Amino acid sequence: MRGLHDKLLAAFEAERKEHLVALRGMLAAGPLVAETDLHEAYRRVHSLKGAARIAGFAAVEALSLRLETLMGLLRTGTIRCDEAMARMIAAALDAVESGARRNGDASPDMLASFDAIIVPEAAKADSVSLTEATPIVAHALIVEDSDTQAFGLAAVLEANRITASRAASAQEALDHLSRERPDLILVDFHLPGMRGDELCRQIRMNPATSNILLVMLTGDSDDTL
Repeated sequence: MRGLHDKLLAAFEAERKEHLVALRGMLAAGPLVAETDLHEAYRRVHSLKGAARIAGFAAVEALSLRLETLMGLLRTGTIRCDEAMARMIAAALDAVESGARRNGDASPDMLASFDAIIVPEAAKADSVSLTEATPIVAHALIVEDSDTQAFGLAAVLEANRITASRAASAQEALDHLSRERPDLILVDFHLPGMRGDELCRQIRMNPATSNILLVMLTGDSDDTL
């Protein structure tokens, strides 16, 4: 288990750095207004939130959850990103960096500043859980671009005697399915390039893969999915 824990921490550290560099680069160009930038920013903070949860960084998870909800509101046009909000997002990214280093609690004042914006606007997220009726399978394909979350999912599956392969993108998953057929496919919604829902549609449209059990994974708080 120690080896798995070390792998999770290493994967989380690499992902955290990658996401922070990309998000700061977007903010350097000005407030987030372009649809493509908002979609990519949302995907990155969503992935960061899930990775922090798996790796056990509560402060990073709490901040990423607020950023994810804020990005969702920006994507739908409910609110707009001005200079003040861009500075607020930049400060949150700095806090994510420091929170990952010390793994303490997120600043209550910073969380409150986000909540003052997002709580009145954000819809309550529905939760879906797998029950004991979920069939036990022999082999699963995990389609997840986050190394941290992929490691965590594989560990859970293997603890239940389910072997797992991993694809980091929708195209990689389709290539994998052209060679072998898993019993179960776990698909992250927010994938780079082709989204998880489109991947699922392509899998269902292919007679050779249409009967494979599909599970969509997302902790999304966006009610437009």
